[in-house]
Amino acid sequence: CPHVVGLALCSCAAMELHAVSVLVREYDEAVAWYRDKLDCTVLEDTPLTAAKRWVRIGLPRGGCCILLARAATPEQVAAIGNQCGGRVCLLLHTDDFDRDYASLCAAGVRFIREPAVEPYGIVAVFSDLYGNLWDLVGPSSERNRLADASVAAGQEDSALAAAGDLLGGVVSLDGVTIRPAVSIDCSAIAAIWNTYILHRTTTFTKETKTAAGLEVVLLEKAAAGQPFLCAVSIADDRVIGFATYGPFRAGQGEWHIVEETLYLREDCCRLGIGSALLAAIEKHAIGSGVDLAVGGLSAENEGALAFYARAGYAEVGRVPGVGRIALVLVQKVL
Repeated sequence: CPHVVGLALCSCAAMELHAVSVLVREYDEAVAWYRDKLDCTVLEDTPLTAAKRWVRIGLPRGGCCILLARAATPEQVAAIGNQCGGRVCLLLHTDDFDRDYASLCAAGVRFIREPAVEPYGIVAVFSDLYGNLWDLVGPSSERNRLADASVAAGQEDSALAAAGDLLGGVVSLDGVTIRPAVSIDCSAIAAIWNTYILHRTTTFTKETKTAAGLEVVLLEKAAAGQPFLCAVSIADDRVIGFATYGPFRAGQGEWHIVEETLYLREDCCRLGIGSALLAAIEKHAIGSGVDLAVGGLSAENEGALAFYARAGYAEVGRVPGVGRIALVLVQKVL
């Protein structure tokens, strides 16, 4: 018996997880998604029968591969996209969260939960073409970097306190808190912003944002006495929108004029959150001696044009052909 146990232990020690099976509707559409969205390669594609193939997909950095299994029974078809009953099905680990998050966004991967800091690292959730949920997980060192940056930024902390004073403290509405952004919010803010930069014509900014870059922006805003506010869902503590302002032009004669920036997660529009964010930065601006707020909007962004009109902003000019899109200038006397 001892010899048998020893042999079994040796056998197990030589084992490794080779592949994970994922149910698919059709092989070719699944191969295309994994290739184009996740930068995977086809390791093997061997016909077994007229309807069945042995298709293995390899991830960019190796490790366990994915076996694409075409659903063949009604029960299997019903399980496509829901292999784990609505929970995260697969976890994709990265050594550089910002890099790979930006790459996946640029490829058109649909993220359903923005980056958030968890005890085990930084994580965002995305969906495959059928609805299976994946975690993109960055290392705990990334979590520590964000936390350390938030703690170390004494200059930021003092500016946050000043911003809170001008706002009359933290602002709350149904299910949402509006507060000054901190470093740990930057990944979620970048995710919201990059959605518009990469996939919409509602912004004239072409360069994608990173958490590290936005941490610098927060410090610069703090030093200049300018707010950078975020709207946070009380239910899950996730950033769902943000707003800030900066100088309209660099000249000293325009010190009393500011240009505003405001974005919401797309599934959080028309809930009053944008109006609350706008009112908050306007209140901050008035408290800082600003008397004119300006917005630069895409002529194609009819929702934003209507939103600012309802908030009392008047259209004062149009500049045609800015990046192939007309720029609409709106302003409001505060």
